[in-house]
Amino acid sequence: MALSRRIWLAGARFVGLRFRENPGLLPRPPVLVTIQSQPVFRNLFYKSPGSTMEALRIWKLMEYLGMDYCSIVRIRRRMKKYSYPWLTYCIPAALILALGDFIGQYHLKPHAADRTFMKFLTDEWNIRETLLFALMGFFPVGFLLSKWNLFLYRKLKCHGKLSFLVTKLLLDLFILTPILLSLMILVYGAFYDRNLINESSEEVKKTFKEKYWPALKQSMIFNLETRPLAIFAIFYLAPIHLRRLLKTVYEVIFATYVTSSIRENVQGPSGSSLSSGSPGSAKNLSTASGVLRSGSDSGLKASQTVGSSKGGTLDGGSPDSLVEEPLGRWARYKRWACRNRGD
Repeated sequence: MALSRRIWLAGARFVGLRFRENPGLLPRPPVLVTIQSQPVFRNLFYKSPGSTMEALRIWKLMEYLGMDYCSIVRIRRRMKKYSYPWLTYCIPAALILALGDFIGQYHLKPHAADRTFMKFLTDEWNIRETLLFALMGFFPVGFLLSKWNLFLYRKLKCHGKLSFLVTKLLLDLFILTPILLSLMILVYGAFYDRNLINESSEEVKKTFKEKYWPALKQSMIFNLETRPLAIFAIFYLAPIHLRRLLKTVYEVIFATYVTSSIRENVQGPSGSSLSSGSPGSAKNLSTASGVLRSGSDSGLKASQTVGSSKGGTLDGGSPDSLVEEPLGRWARYKRWACRNRGD
């Protein structure tokens, strides 16, 4: 009964409204409606004037191929069940760091004047380093970038686009970038200097001071000198459809400098031959492993001979010209590995 009463009251209100608009409840005159011609499919996710990177998205390509709008939306809704937003940061960061390392190895490493690109790919390209930087770009760099930007967009309260851009730029320069660069240097150093955990605290401090700190310092200086100018130039001088593309180009340049700086400072000018992909480095590695397997102590004996010959002469020289040569990497490793052997 209550429901029927509500229905009658709603009908009375509707009739009253219609009576005020059209006294007499006469039929309204017909209205001519002009329908404009529309394309076969809608412009999906269109942003005027759009960007170059936006036009290369998979949804735009599906639209250009003539797929129906409802089908594209249905596919997107199904994909949302298995989507991970942080992958949109991890995959581009991995590709950018891998490309930067590849460019750094090709252009910034010392090489012969007659080297060709195919010779670089077959003999000189260290693919393990490129894969290592790609993994570092995927995690932790890309993952931390996604969480950092999500935190800023939720918590950062600014008035105006300029204040938000300046605040985010300052936070990125002095908080996020040192953390990411330090993680990259530590991972790279752990990969190439595995004996660091067996060294004393003084040697660890010396390694950090001579290798890791210069790499971090050079990368931070380059970031402070170039990133603010590049960001403001891109967002205030470049056209809208080129901003994302130009920002990606700058990120590749920055990744090239960072990877080259880390490689130069951590490995040294000559580079490391432990994980190089060239045949020469493989030959050196096999030779060194053969020396270890044979149990020869020639490196240790040579160092002991030099250390114990302070009173004599070497190659006819004076005693003042004798300089005790430091133990090399393999000699130090052999001394540590053979410390418990009786022979």
